Amino acid sequence: MHKARSKSICSCVLTKSDEPACREFLQKSFPIASQNKPLNSYADFRLETDRLLIRAWSIDDAEAAFEMYGDPLVAEYLTGVPEESLESQRANLARLIAAYSKLDMGMASFPLIDRSSGDLVGAILLKPLPRSEHLDAWRAFRDDPTAIPPVHEIEIGWHLARRHWGKGYATEAARSTMSYAFETLKLDEVHAVLYKQNTKSRAIVQRLEMRHLGSTDRFYGVEVEHYVKP
Repeated sequence: MHKARSKSICSCVLTKSDEPACREFLQKSFPIASQNKPLNSYADFRLETDRLLIRAWSIDDAEAAFEMYGDPLVAEYLTGVPEESLESQRANLARLIAAYSKLDMGMASFPLIDRSSGDLVGAILLKPLPRSEHLDAWRAFRDDPTAIPPVHEIEIGWHLARRHWGKGYATEAARSTMSYAFETLKLDEVHAVLYKQNTKSRAIVQRLEMRHLGSTDRFYGVEVEHYVKP
């Protein structure tokens, strides 16, 4: 199995005294155009494709998110456990929004909105890829975003509501998001990980022309197939 480049991008603790220095470090590590505030503010994030609006999550998305993440077939290759209730979905969205607003790296989980109908059809992820040894730290960050764990690789991922499978939304969103990652965030590479049996996602990484690096347990504490681009 080939090894991807593994230089640590950043690791810092956000406290009242060191937050300005840490934020400056993050912005130097990720040369987002700092003059373009919408790219640095999670709430203001916007990308558009022919059919989709890619934006920040809102608590108002809870019902549509629960339709997606409460579906056992959607959860199968994610956590494996469907979202329990609308209330738990709302609480998880609140934690996610708080965490990514604090991270402020121009990366996060973003819902996909059908521009013609306004329906939430899925989500696209561009975010730090948790190494297995840092998985607990990233879980803690979701609950209490006062410390940013070490960041090494950046991953892209996609979640689609079942009734929107097979429409090409994931590939369309991923292509636009990867362009943003390389052209705006100036990333050198973007990674993807998926379970070997997830044939739908494997077809997407192939359409994205991502290179297969082999099987690994370096991420998420499980055995996954590892892809990278370029």
